[in-house]
Amino acid sequence: MRIRHIRGMFGLPALLLVSILLTTGCSGVIGPKYAAGFSAVPADCAAALKPAEPAIKAFAGEVYSSATEFEDDDRSVSPYSQYLGCAQNFGTSVLREPLAPHRKPMWRNVEVSYFVSMYPIMAGETTRSLMEREEIDTRSPRPTPVAGIGDDAVTWVKARSPRELTRVTVEFKIGNLSVQVETSGKDWSGVAEAATVFDSAELRADLQSGAESIAKALARQVPSALPTTVLTMPSRTKTTTTTTTTTAIRPVVWDPCLISERSITAAGLEERPDIWASGSDRSRCGWDGAWYRVVAHSTEAPFESSVYENYVNPKPVTIGSRHAVQTHSRSSDLFCVLSFELPVEANIPHAGGRTLEFEASLTESHSRAELCDELVRVVTVLQGDLPPTT
Repeated sequence: MRIRHIRGMFGLPALLLVSILLTTGCSGVIGPKYAAGFSAVPADCAAALKPAEPAIKAFAGEVYSSATEFEDDDRSVSPYSQYLGCAQNFGTSVLREPLAPHRKPMWRNVEVSYFVSMYPIMAGETTRSLMEREEIDTRSPRPTPVAGIGDDAVTWVKARSPRELTRVTVEFKIGNLSVQVETSGKDWSGVAEAATVFDSAELRADLQSGAESIAKALARQVPSALPTTVLTMPSRTKTTTTTTTTTAIRPVVWDPCLISERSITAAGLEERPDIWASGSDRSRCGWDGAWYRVVAHSTEAPFESSVYENYVNPKPVTIGSRHAVQTHSRSSDLFCVLSFELPVEANIPHAGGRTLEFEASLTESHSRAELCDELVRVVTVLQGDLPPTT
């Protein structure tokens, strides 16, 4: 009788109404129940990557350096979401002695991004499968599931152009937190005539295992480190979004004409004023020797494309405490080049720092071997005046 009376009063199935009243504690307020979710991304890149530090170290291997700085890509905070992107790059573009006769890491790069949605999570709601979303890049292979990482995880290899880095991405979700881990890199080939390897089955295997191990480490430790709250619907009133992007001021190129006259004289050279040129992206200075000419080029161009793509037969050379690469011209025996990598951002990312080259050319009849030996001697005298090199 009582149930029929309630149904008659409210026009609802009585059992359903009783259920609602019990759920709301009979307060008369009927609304959804929200679950707890994450309320913030990590405070900074040190906090973001620290849980995966052992995995990152294992991935980078012999090119790992604890002195490598974090690259803060950007941070974005709004009432609807929070985002943090960080990166670390390990390695060098300069061949080192002794040359390894086998494949070894040249660059190992890690990028990690955190995204927290501030929209509420319904109680009992499950994470939507990442496999159901639209593919990030239709040129790339379809993502594949990865077990044992967060609530849900997928991985894929990014499609690449001929000179791009090979990249492997793992994305996982835990509630309202999404994390992407991207690994990329290059290898030394172990063959001097073909110094760098942009893509290979072995490299892809290294990148995938690295991305998955880093993602697993983050999924295990990050949730306990992030603050949580029961999220409520963000206010629809006008709000302000704060976005922070780290942008370094690009320095001008180093001018080789800054080499002191005393060093030039000690090296047995005479300045050639007609060779001097200077600009924001390149600078040039030249000198005459007894039977050869030396021209120094300082450019914004990255070391890898300047050296390994323009010249042949790269050979590591030690100049004092500096590392350089000696190369030859593709079409002439009259030239020898010594190149240094500067620890300054080049005009193309992920291809090494800026380039400082010393190019020697014959003016009399001597062999290229003699020319290269003389260039090493000259630069050894001048190297105390050079800027820092990698």
